[in-house]
Amino acid sequence: MWETFSIEFTTTGFSGTVSNARLQFQLAAYAMAGDIYYIDNVVLEKINAPLIYAGPVSTTKVEGESATFIVIASGTAPLSWQWWWRPPASPPFAIAGATSASYKTDPTTMAYSGSQFWCIVSNSAGSVKSEPAVLTVVPNLVSNPGFESGTSPWFLYTNGTGTFAAASPGSNSATAAKINIISTIPRSFFEVYQSGLTLEANQYD
Repeated sequence: MWETFSIEFTTTGFSGTVSNARLQFQLAAYAMAGDIYYIDNVVLEKINAPLIYAGPVSTTKVEGESATFIVIASGTAPLSWQWWWRPPASPPFAIAGATSASYKTDPTTMAYSGSQFWCIVSNSAGSVKSEPAVLTVVPNLVSNPGFESGTSPWFLYTNGTGTFAAASPGSNSATAAKINIISTIPRSFFEVYQSGLTLEANQYD
C-alpha cells in the first residue's frame, strides 16, 4: 500500500550554497529480511518564508461607510492570514474570523477614526507583519443616510401624488427610502430633500 510521507528540516553546518549535498534514505533501523520497499515521486523543495510586497493602504471613509484592507504576499503554500486592529487609545487584538487576504470593516463610526489595521502572514517557515494602515473617519453631514430610523428628517415634495416611506431591503443596510409615484400632472416633479446642512465655501465634498 502506497503512503505519503513528508518532513520539514532546517539545514545546518554550512553557510552559503553547496552543490554536493546528499539526500539518502536509511532503512537500517526498520529493515527485516524479506522486506521490499518502493520509493517514488521524491520531491526536495525549499520553503520560502512569507514576504509581503503590497500591504494595506491607509484610507479615509465617511461615517457609515465600510473600509476594505488588502495585503498581497508570496511564500510557500499554505499561507495563513490574521488581521489585527488597534482602536484609538486601546490595545491591539486579533480580529475573530479575519483570516483571508482582505478584511472589510463594519460600517464605521467616528470612534473608528485613528484606528490601525495590519495583517500577519504565516507559513511553516515563519511569519511577517505588514505595516499598519490608518483608518480616518470623517463626519457625514447628511442625517439618517440609510433611513434606519424612518424617513425623518427627509421630506417628499411633489405637485403630483405619491408616498414616501422607509422599506426593506436597503443596498447596504436593512432599509431604504421607497418613493411611490401614484399620479402625475403635466410637468410633474418629485423631490426628496433634507435641509439644514452646513457647507463651507470653496470646499470639495
